[in-house]
Parts: sequence; structure tokens; C-alpha cells
Amino acid sequence: MSEQKKLTKQNNILWIIVAVVVIAFCAYSFLTSDLEHIEDTNGPDNYNLQVINDFDIIAGDMGMTGGISIKKDLVGDGITISGGEALCQVDFVVEVFKRMKEKGVHTALDTSGFAQWDTVVKTMPYTDLYLYDIKHMDSEKHNAVVKVPNEQILANAKLLAENGKKLQIRVPVIPLFNDDEENIRATAEFCRELGDAVSVVQLLPYHNLGVMKYLRISDEKAVEATPPSDEFMQKMKKIMEEYGLPVTIH
Repeated sequence: MSEQKKLTKQNNILWIIVAVVVIAFCAYSFLTSDLEHIEDTNGPDNYNLQVINDFDIIAGDMGMTGGISIKKDLVGDGITISGGEALCQVDFVVEVFKRMKEKGVHTALDTSGFAQWDTVVKTMPYTDLYLYDIKHMDSEKHNAVVKVPNEQILANAKLLAENGKKLQIRVPVIPLFNDDEENIRATAEFCRELGDAVSVVQLLPYHNLGVMKYLRISDEKAVEATPPSDEFMQKMKKIMEEYGLPVTIH
């Protein structure tokens, strides 16, 4: 086999590994986005059931059949809507959040940010916090694996920040895809430019919990990557903290 063919084969294997890693991460996100009840911290009012009932009623009225979920908000008394991509069903999101704000409930939207700005802006009056994914700062590499470029994602993040919205930036740390120091520093610099809009940056270490799901839906052999070590994640955290960012490992 010629050296050129060997190099081509090695590159193909590398991209297969990266693709499997991304699929595993997305599968885990899907599996963990099931409907969850909200902890009852408001005494007799028990908005737990009110929120769930409102969600079901609105879903029925709008002919919703799935692809979106509601779960306990990490910041306390509130809800988070995720998906799939919740912005694909923005009218439903707006209607749910509008009713929740009338009840004084904190609202958070879990999104990849890949949507037209006129879609995102519809959510702004009713969304307190955006849980915002940034997977790679290089648009070409982002497009090669995620299958969409990142310009719109980054532009929307900037516009949300400029409009006074709060962002919780989430960075999946995926071996052979976005875990190099150059990309981590570029991500940190971008987050710093967003200023006070960033409440926290969450580093999400890759795990292989989605591999079994991948095997059930594909005839191809899954190529597993090695999850990053605790030491490596601490190193990434320290790099981002150099930019004055609040960083956690989730």
C-alpha cells in the first residue's frame, strides 16, 4: 500500500472516530432529556403539577407529538426546555415560557444555537437563561462532523449577549475533535468577548454511554474514543480560567 493510501485510510479512520464520539454525545443528551417533575419548593401552591399540566395542554392544543422535553431547572425553581433542538418548534417554546413567566417561574432554553436570528429573538422576552452549546470554533471542522457550519451559532450568541441575555456555555470535550489546546483557548477567548452575559462555562467530558445505542441503530462497528482523564479536564479548566471565566466540569 502506498504512503498516500495509508495516509488517506488513517484520515478516514480519524473522522469515523470523531463522528462516533459526536453520535454518542448526542445519544446521551437525548436519553437524558426525558420528562422530569420539578421539585416542589413552593409549598401548597405546588406549581410542579401546574407546569406539567400546562405543558401537556399546550402540546395537545398545538398538535405536538414529541421531540421536545421539559425538565427541572438546574438553577432552582424553574424549568428547562430541551430537545432535539427546541428552536425547531419555537412557537411552542414561546407559549410554554409565556405561561411560566406569568406564574413567576424561571425559564431556561437548552439549544445548539443553530437557528435564524428572527427565530431566536422570539424567545427572548420569556427566556431567563440560555444553555448554549459551543462544539468547535473552527467552522470547517464543525461542519465536517456536526454537518452544519458554526457562523450562525456564534453570531446568535453574540446577539443574545448584546441584548442582555444570560448564557450558560456548554463545551463537550471530545477526543480527536475539539480537545486540543488551540480550540479550547479560542473558545475561551470567544466566551470572554461575550462579557457578563456568560454566567458559567461548563466543560462536559466525553463518555461512551451512547455506544450501545449506536450499535442498535447501525450495522457498522462503533469506534470508541477514550474519555478524557480527570487530570486532562482539570488542565482544560485551568486554561479557560486564565481568561477570567467561571468554569466548571459537569
